[in-house]
Amino acid sequence: MGSQSIAPKVVIREMASQGLIKDPQVWFDYLEGRNLSSHTYKEDLAEKVYQLAKSSIADFKSLLVQLKAIK
Repeated sequence: MGSQSIAPKVVIREMASQGLIKDPQVWFDYLEGRNLSSHTYKEDLAEKVYQLAKSSIADFKSLLVQLKAIK
């Protein structure tokens, strides 16, 4: 059984087109922060990513509500 991989930006665009998220650019920023955080040991960059993660909580909760409504 093969597995299919879908690029995160494709998923983000699809979520926006389905009305699950409001602003795909914000989600692209979250993705970039995630990518930066996985390979950095610089304190200033880590702080930036931390602040971005903190600001993303409301968007993730909103997405969760939207996804639960689909059931």
